[in-house]
Amino acid sequence: MPRGQVGAGDRALIEDLGERGVAVSVSQLERWRAQGLLPRNQRSWPGRPSGSTSAPHPDALAIAEALALHQRTGRSAFKAALQVFVNSPHVPLPEQGVRAALEWYVRRQRTGATLITDRVPAGGDPDAVLDAAYSVVTEAISRVGGRRGRVLGISLFAGRIDTAAVEEALPTLLVAQALGVEAVGRDAYWDALHTFFQLVDPGALPHSDWESVRASIERDMDANGAHSVPSYAPRRRDLEVDLEKIRQAPIDLLHGIRNDLLALIDASAKYLAATALIPDHPAVQEWTRILASDPLVRAKFTVLGPISIASPAQAWKQKIHHVISTLTTPGSVPDLARTITILSPSLNDLPEVAAIVRAMLGLSAPPDERTNQ
Repeated sequence: MPRGQVGAGDRALIEDLGERGVAVSVSQLERWRAQGLLPRNQRSWPGRPSGSTSAPHPDALAIAEALALHQRTGRSAFKAALQVFVNSPHVPLPEQGVRAALEWYVRRQRTGATLITDRVPAGGDPDAVLDAAYSVVTEAISRVGGRRGRVLGISLFAGRIDTAAVEEALPTLLVAQALGVEAVGRDAYWDALHTFFQLVDPGALPHSDWESVRASIERDMDANGAHSVPSYAPRRRDLEVDLEKIRQAPIDLLHGIRNDLLALIDASAKYLAATALIPDHPAVQEWTRILASDPLVRAKFTVLGPISIASPAQAWKQKIHHVISTLTTPGSVPDLARTITILSPSLNDLPEVAAIVRAMLGLSAPPDERTNQ
């Protein structure tokens, strides 16, 4: 096709998007296709003298609309794709594009762990490596301070946060995330993690529950290797290993991890409201009983729960982070599956619970729930 000529498929797609109030260009469609984010037009050959013609792929309209609504001028389309992946899971993004976007994110993710591994040698005397790691972290914390020291958009150095406690606990957590929990010592790691949990949510894990969590996790660590459980037992990350896991994971597994995490995040917010408004509802009582009796499930919600109230700019990053860490950390997938299995009756009752809460608050059902009724 001569340069500058718009094919029938793209012309139809652009017109359909325009009817929905979404403006895209041919070059934008071509870039999305080159990145694996948009399926190619379907071509047909009706015969001479017509030659070939094209029509949009059946999924193209939904995908292009979602990407266009999330992408900002000058920003990566992969960022838009990841936002679509976790915010609009019904949009059928192509498998190739999902993997490419996850790889893009992992390669550009700048965390406390990467800060350390970039500046601290992987080998050498263990004490010297540990001292160097603590020096890097301490210097970074003092430099960043209240400007960028944030979790889920909340400053860790805000007036209501115990700054001294943050500066005491955070270095150990960051070094453990970069070098592995055994590098800093189990006792030091658990003490710092518990302190940090208390800073973020003082009522999340009382001392009695925390000891049960620690005992359960350490049993798994001793039985399956020192780094078997996600979020609680970090190991030194290997970029290429993580990328290979993303490339090799079945797409159904990626979708399953995402869907399970989204279900838990959504349930966390709705049951929190239900606990205050309808505490005697059987499903709410069962939810409360499980969280009180199973420290590992409660710890999972301590980590995931705040995402439900985070700003959109922070929430999508946290969701993607948990998708990637669940996939790449040994033991994480079965840990997530265990949580879903235990909570499945409560998750099945969630629509009823949410409807009662909305009615009590005078709120209407979200559009997606109204269409499913």
